[in-house]
Amino acid sequence: MAQQISIRKRMSGLLADYVPTLRSWTTGPEHRMADPFETVYSENYASANAAVIYAAVYADGRDETHLREAADMLGRSAELLADREMVPFCRVFLLHYSLLALLLLPQEQRRSLGNRFAAQYSAYEDDCPTLNTNCAALQWGTEMMLESLGMRKANEAYLDQLLALIESSSTAAGFLNDDAHRAGEARDGMPIAYHLFVAFILAASLAVLAETGELLAALRERAQRVVGDAIVWLLNAMSVDGTVAMAGRSRYQAFSWGVAVALLCATEEPPGPLAERALDSWLPYRKTDGSYSCTPNRLPHEMRCGFESYTHVNMYNNLALTGIAVAALMLDRRQNGWPAPAATAGTVRLSAQNRFADPQSGYAFVREDDNFFGCTLRMHVRRYTPALQGFHYRVGSVQLPMAEADFRACGDIGARGAGDAIWEGYLLEDAAGRRAVPDSTRNADFRWLADGVYLTWEDDALVGAKTIRLLADGICWSYRLVPKRKFLSCVHYVPLLLHDGMHGARFTNQGTGRLGIGFAGNQFLLECRSARSIDVSLDRSLHSVSGVAANTAIGVSSAAAVEGVWEWSTMLRIAHGEEDA
Repeated sequence: MAQQISIRKRMSGLLADYVPTLRSWTTGPEHRMADPFETVYSENYASANAAVIYAAVYADGRDETHLREAADMLGRSAELLADREMVPFCRVFLLHYSLLALLLLPQEQRRSLGNRFAAQYSAYEDDCPTLNTNCAALQWGTEMMLESLGMRKANEAYLDQLLALIESSSTAAGFLNDDAHRAGEARDGMPIAYHLFVAFILAASLAVLAETGELLAALRERAQRVVGDAIVWLLNAMSVDGTVAMAGRSRYQAFSWGVAVALLCATEEPPGPLAERALDSWLPYRKTDGSYSCTPNRLPHEMRCGFESYTHVNMYNNLALTGIAVAALMLDRRQNGWPAPAATAGTVRLSAQNRFADPQSGYAFVREDDNFFGCTLRMHVRRYTPALQGFHYRVGSVQLPMAEADFRACGDIGARGAGDAIWEGYLLEDAAGRRAVPDSTRNADFRWLADGVYLTWEDDALVGAKTIRLLADGICWSYRLVPKRKFLSCVHYVPLLLHDGMHGARFTNQGTGRLGIGFAGNQFLLECRSARSIDVSLDRSLHSVSGVAANTAIGVSSAAAVEGVWEWSTMLRIAHGEEDA
């Protein structure tokens, strides 16, 4: 109980400390909340999430100033909701989070403010042509909240249709694919961040509906099962430092921090160390103005390092703190007997050793105590990461000089080369200039090793095998490629983090096939005994969420191609004194 009170108090403090940032972004008598860093699509739906934060802060402290500010944000959101020129999906967010803000308020204030906007909310007709999984979750929650507030009778058939779409997006293991659509068709998008987001939207809606008794009970139970299965999947993708391994669209954006904390607080009673570590994980990225970096690095907002095109500071910061507001609500609900999602009832703990793969989503994860990594079994349709790509490497508490991958910038790398993509993998080239890279959209076969995973695959260019192994002090990648045509050269790319806004990398050439790297107070050795050269690219990329990054090109010696088979191993490990000098 003491730990629950402690983490709940900390959440209240984080929300209250964020209020000056909200105020600094609010301008004019209309209370606009435009992003001070952008001009395109600048105000979006940030005001509705600001209303949630103000409502949560008011509910904690009962300061009338915060209530007035919540009302101002609801008023601005209502004005934007009436603007039919606005991007339609923004209006879906505006309505959903305005209703969530009302339901976070104490009953008297909820009734008073709700009456002010009830006519507009109840008459609103959604005209957004997009209905993917997270939009369906938003609309499902909106319909349930409108009925809970007494503003409009829920359409049970429509709610069933929305929930059926969400259920159809789920793999057997519980992963929610955001690329499912209205007609039931689904693309192979599989973004991990949106798996969290969809589960969060449903869980938050269920939490604020907790006082409505048997309202549409069967639908609520189905939604709880979806959330529970999604959290079970999520736990496999978590490292013991409280962070979630991510690939695909919106990976490692700030909102995923808030929603992960909320989902852990929906299931843990009392909240254990994992929830506390998750809460702590983003706090180092707080800026002097009280905002947080939208991606896990300390570079300025203006650099947009690792941002998606649609990432805005106001929008994703407010979404992140909305997650913390809902996490605090989850703790209150759990204390008052709110049931955990069905598949995850009980205290959440990570197993020390874990092997998990979900071929439907295309991801695999390996956890060995404090060591961890995720792996893509295939390339997904949006081409964010290659097949066989390791990500979210953890070796104890040491910060590795590795950058999280970002492949989308390069387009057809097989035709055009490495570009400014940041990735780990091979590139083979033949006499005609044709290239082969790990771009298979079919799952690799795999088997678990004592310390990692062994992957095999076949495509038009080659038959391949790869192992990713966790060493006690690093990572080892091993390849065996049997080409179907003659290749003249082979390069192994390893993505290095050159600067995260606080720490920079320094290099020392230690002879053929050995590169010394100094980073964040530690020394590392990148070594490939089959290398003829190791060179860090002169190009710099801002596409990785980790910070300023560059690929290291390891030219694999032709001597490694015995009888036409290319075979080599590359290790990145912590240097241990003279033997690594």
